[in-house]
Amino acid sequence: MGFLNTTILLLSALAIIPILIHLFNRQRVKRIQFSSIRYLKSLQKTRMRRLKLKQILLLILRTLIILLLVIAFARPTTEGSYSSALGSAAQASVIIMLDNSLSMSTETTEGSLFELAKTQALAILEDFQAKDEIAVVAFSKGPVNETNGFTTNHTFVRKTISALEPGRTATNPALAFEAALDLMQRSSNLVKEIYVFSDLAGPSWEALSLSETDRFDNLKVYVSRIVKQDYENVKAANIDFGNSLIYSGRPVNISADIINESPRRVDDLLISLFIDKKRISQADMSLSSRSSEKVRFTHTFENPGEHEGFIEITDDDLIEDNRVYFTINIPYEISALSLYENEADDFFVRMAFRPLPESPSQINLSSEPISSLPTLNLNNFDCVILSNSKFLSQANMSKLMNYVKSGGSVMAFISDDNNRDALNERIIQPAFGSSLTGKLEVIEGQGFYRLSSLDFTHPIFSRYAEIEEDYLPEIDFFKIVQTRSPSEGKVLASFSTGTPAIMDAQWGGGKILAVMSSPSAEDSDLISHPFFVTFLNRAVEYLAYDINRLRENFITGEPITKTLLNINPKKTVEIVTPSDSKIYPAYNFSGAELSLTIPPIQTNGISTIMVDEKPAERFAVNFPLDESNGVFLDVDDLKDAAPDLEIIELPTDADHARIIQESRLGKEFSKIFFILALALLAVEMLLARSSREPAVETS
Repeated sequence: MGFLNTTILLLSALAIIPILIHLFNRQRVKRIQFSSIRYLKSLQKTRMRRLKLKQILLLILRTLIILLLVIAFARPTTEGSYSSALGSAAQASVIIMLDNSLSMSTETTEGSLFELAKTQALAILEDFQAKDEIAVVAFSKGPVNETNGFTTNHTFVRKTISALEPGRTATNPALAFEAALDLMQRSSNLVKEIYVFSDLAGPSWEALSLSETDRFDNLKVYVSRIVKQDYENVKAANIDFGNSLIYSGRPVNISADIINESPRRVDDLLISLFIDKKRISQADMSLSSRSSEKVRFTHTFENPGEHEGFIEITDDDLIEDNRVYFTINIPYEISALSLYENEADDFFVRMAFRPLPESPSQINLSSEPISSLPTLNLNNFDCVILSNSKFLSQANMSKLMNYVKSGGSVMAFISDDNNRDALNERIIQPAFGSSLTGKLEVIEGQGFYRLSSLDFTHPIFSRYAEIEEDYLPEIDFFKIVQTRSPSEGKVLASFSTGTPAIMDAQWGGGKILAVMSSPSAEDSDLISHPFFVTFLNRAVEYLAYDINRLRENFITGEPITKTLLNINPKKTVEIVTPSDSKIYPAYNFSGAELSLTIPPIQTNGISTIMVDEKPAERFAVNFPLDESNGVFLDVDDLKDAAPDLEIIELPTDADHARIIQESRLGKEFSKIFFILALALLAVEMLLARSSREPAVETS
């Protein structure tokens, strides 16, 4: 047991007063003369013994009453961590940690969870002494020391908490605790306390593990878990365009995952598709609890250029994750270059793109002999088609591969293995992790090789997805070049020999497509098959289209890396965020390629890359998927994550001041001593009244 007011215990010496009074004010005996004491002698001993017993009892009662009152005013408590220190008004070091991550924006009837957290934090400020030092740490993806360390200016702390806004990113409690503990280590005060206000939501809380916390002997961590009981949240996520090559005038499939994180079923959920700020289509669905389904829309973009959009669901408790954004860039024109050794090969390539001069085509094809390659500026083209590799010099191979590494794309028909070593060294090995092994050639009229498989999931062949294996294009190949299975990239088609027929690889910033035969009539009947026209057009569209942009998944609070091509190094680059603020990326030029490292963007929506104040490219930033997954930890789970810390729960509906005081000082039970003192006083009064008659001595 401890006492909050130990100096009061000095008054326990007053308990001697009843003893002194008893000794100095003993009742005097009256002598009464009787003619005979024959009848009184028998009563004398009994009466005197009873009177002395009452006096002793009164003396004990009065002494106990004084002692009990002194103990009560000394405020006895069970032993607490800081009881002796606080009894002498010791100062405290307090860190208030406020979770302002995305999930804290969940709405309740009393406001958002973040507003409730701020209200509780402000209320707790009232329980601190004027000289207590306080720091405020707001945390989501990273901690921010809002007060720049400890301060005793409680008015400033109150204003700081009141001004805080909820964030739009995931939370990282491990970094937040690390920052708080490092800050607390600078404090020399005995009383050290951390107050955490959070919903304890998301996988980062589940994965939390705190170590090296045993360096604090007296640190207490108070946790207020703020959640909504009837939580309802459905979110849209994961925009997917399938394997579509998106060009104007063609229908595009747009889908997204609709995820119900609620513990109950949601019916008649309305879902809308917006493109270029216009509602294009709507759908509805019902979802059982903790389930997800895909919503699918089809839209045709009539015009090329930059487009933006989002899929949106109706409002719920957490409206921030009800939208998922996307951007699409449809080329106005594809500029392709055909490199040929003889005009006959080039003729069929040109015919595949434009059978008639008046035939519409978004592919603008230029043709040049291979011999002119050293003088050409390949950066003027989106794609290069090499119809015959037989006479390709090593210098020209290097130029083509440098073009690919800097963001260009090449489709190469590997027609012969005469320059096998150079092809392996400059193209096949670096791009595909493979090598040419030889040439297979059938004698005329004695057979042929055919395609045995196609990758129907690839954008080039996705339109053939309904075709069965038995109905593959029947193309006769008379000469093929064999290669080992690649360790990089993908095999898109195989010959009947089992060796790769078409290989695709991402190399550097560009793409390379290798066909292990040539379009020459001597090598195959490819040019006379309808497959040739479709394959060549879709291959060029695939190579020219930056399909990786459709797969970009930028998250709020995360650094972003982007690459732009053909940007003047003297230009000024800046980013306009969804909140219309401007941020400036770090960037680096490498040839025609501009690499941008963009600081984390805190708001979801569409951001724009500006080059000399002109829009160059737009990109979407969305919320982290797992932050609002509907999983909330209990405080007991948090205790398991930090076994060396003393973690105390602050229930939202409890008396926080009482819980904090009891954990600091121990449980106070002054009332018990007051009640005992009053009870003994009542007994004393009754006993004293019955003892008022004076004592009589007979003789």
